[in-house]
Amino acid sequence: EWQFTYQWSCSRVGSDDDFSECFDVPLDGNTEDLTIAYQHYESTAALSYPAEFIQQYAEVGDQFVFSLTVKKEPGVPGVPGPRTSSASVTITLGENTPLVGIAPKEGGKYDSSQRLFLDAASFVPTSASVEWSVEGDVTLTNDKVSPDVNSHSIAIAAGTLTPGFTYTFYLTATSSMASAVASISIEMNDLPSSGSCYVSPSSGETLSTIFMMNCTGWEDTDTPLLYEFGYVVSTLDFSSFSPLLRTPSNAATFKLSVPDGAEEGDELDVYIIAKVTDKLGGYTAVASHVSVNVTFPSGDAAAIASSMVSALTDAKSLGSPEDAVTSSLLASSVLNSGVANSRRRGRRLLAEETSTLRESVVSGLSGVVTGIRISSASQ
Repeated sequence: EWQFTYQWSCSRVGSDDDFSECFDVPLDGNTEDLTIAYQHYESTAALSYPAEFIQQYAEVGDQFVFSLTVKKEPGVPGVPGPRTSSASVTITLGENTPLVGIAPKEGGKYDSSQRLFLDAASFVPTSASVEWSVEGDVTLTNDKVSPDVNSHSIAIAAGTLTPGFTYTFYLTATSSMASAVASISIEMNDLPSSGSCYVSPSSGETLSTIFMMNCTGWEDTDTPLLYEFGYVVSTLDFSSFSPLLRTPSNAATFKLSVPDGAEEGDELDVYIIAKVTDKLGGYTAVASHVSVNVTFPSGDAAAIASSMVSALTDAKSLGSPEDAVTSSLLASSVLNSGVANSRRRGRRLLAEETSTLRESVVSGLSGVVTGIRISSASQ
């Protein structure tokens, strides 16, 4: 069976140039480049001439006639043919299509709780108008993008994109006669999931009840998972959450006691919060409610101080940051309440008692902080 053969020709309008003369000088003075391109296009059904040739050897407004002749049989004796068919098209060169590209991003996933920055590539002309768009479950609008969707560089507001989704962003650059589009795909980090956190007991008293929060079953592809714990009083507000330990830990349990902070006999609504964070910074926060009755240690200042210092000493000997934090919070609470609020406790502490309480608790706090710091450094 005879194959199709193709013969291209090209001429500038108003001249008799053949194909090889449509673009007068070979690219970079290399005659081989143009010869190879010309020979290739003689035997293929598609003509795709290098843009560099056109940009270097032609001007806006130039017209070219490209013609194609297709043959089926070779025209040898005993074989009919050749059968031929021809077609031509006139091309007028317009303004260059603007170059467009998106600056590459580092590999990996991105955290939806952080702003996402996208930049047009450096070669995108500043004279071209640009517009950003996205394929996914959101629409880029100026209230979500800074400074706006028509800027070469943009920042997408935190919380706009959905964790776990993959988005394709498009940058369209438009000149007076043409436009071009570039795209980039961005994968958003998924959040820790499938787990739970619970607190025991569900009720207790300030200063004396130790609440234990335990987190189990949390999963994420970006390990390790780290945990932070804290609490808020009265109203559940995750934005006001402040972890009790400065550094997240891989420990999924935490114990704490709620300091004094209201009139004795009041009942506090306390929300103990756990924040579970993956390696990329994606996090899930959960809360458990406990009811806490406000109490105050009985006895004189010396007895109160002795009890607090004993707890601080135990925390120091254990070398546990969470024990140190819990005991320090309690001691600080007693110090503040015992001194500042003693008028409502039945009697005002004497000056000597206040001094004893303050000196003992401050000494205990200093000791536990120093002890924990030394213990952590030795590890």
